[in-house]
Amino acid sequence: MRFTLSSRLVSRFAAWPVHAKDVRADPIGVAERLLVDPLLAPLLKRWPGTQVPGAFDGFECGVRAILGQQISVQAATTLSGRLARRFGRPNMTPFDSLDTFFPGAEILAAANIQELRATGLTDRRAQTVKSFATAVAEGKIRLDPGADPDRVRNALIALPGIGEWTAEYILLRAAGWPDAFPATDCGLVKATGLSPTALRLRAENWRPWRGYAAILLRQSLSDLRQNTRNVGKK
Repeated sequence: MRFTLSSRLVSRFAAWPVHAKDVRADPIGVAERLLVDPLLAPLLKRWPGTQVPGAFDGFECGVRAILGQQISVQAATTLSGRLARRFGRPNMTPFDSLDTFFPGAEILAAANIQELRATGLTDRRAQTVKSFATAVAEGKIRLDPGADPDRVRNALIALPGIGEWTAEYILLRAAGWPDAFPATDCGLVKATGLSPTALRLRAENWRPWRGYAAILLRQSLSDLRQNTRNVGKK
């Protein structure tokens, strides 16, 4: 069996280990900053060397973030799968589950709202996906670790249907900005017991590594869920 990769994919594969595996992380710098806070110190000691997972395709990551607004992960996954099947390109690999390329920004930018709605998107979400795709296709939004985070954030928030949470999530996962911090994330609020405003204020002390704090706090939710299950069994 033979299959070929485009030059675009070859460049992604070349950059993927650096971005997705966060190999440019500064664990010493992260530890020095975060260990000072008693909220984060035990988490960092439990999960030393925590990394911020990047994305193989920044645009796909951004679309998935948009689809995941205010719905379950399972529902967002279903919608992204429909988009891939409707607009993506078939691909032959040795793996049965890897048979479709997610559509690029140019393809979704060219799609009309009715076509996007046919995959199950609401009018508002279809417009957000199309606007996001257009901005990326036109080069107004860069989704790579070399992009200017303030410029990316401002461009994202200027789009209809994209707020603080989505912008910060995209900056963290797609652009690889280590100081991105979605303070309104319900998981982070639950993990800290703080309001978004109080959490945002406290996180100022975690700069420039707030993204790592977000990952640690998210990981701590697994302990909270496990403890809840154990209590329920008693």
